[in-house]
Amino acid sequence: QRQMCIRDRGLVIVDFKTDRIRPEEAPARAELYRPQLTAYSQALSRVLETPVAEMVLYFFAPGCQVTL
Repeated sequence: QRQMCIRDRGLVIVDFKTDRIRPEEAPARAELYRPQLTAYSQALSRVLETPVAEMVLYFFAPGCQVTL
């Protein structure tokens, strides 16, 4: 599931993940998702003509987020 919001500085893209990982594994796992989140961000930025300010992955299992 993905969500987007528009802030003064640009789009904030949030992608929710259900991976069963420990909190300390989140940064490395987030890097695996970077290409996917980058593709979403580029598409939304083009369609909405607004820059992307932030890309965030939220992992439900450990309850933590990683900003890319």
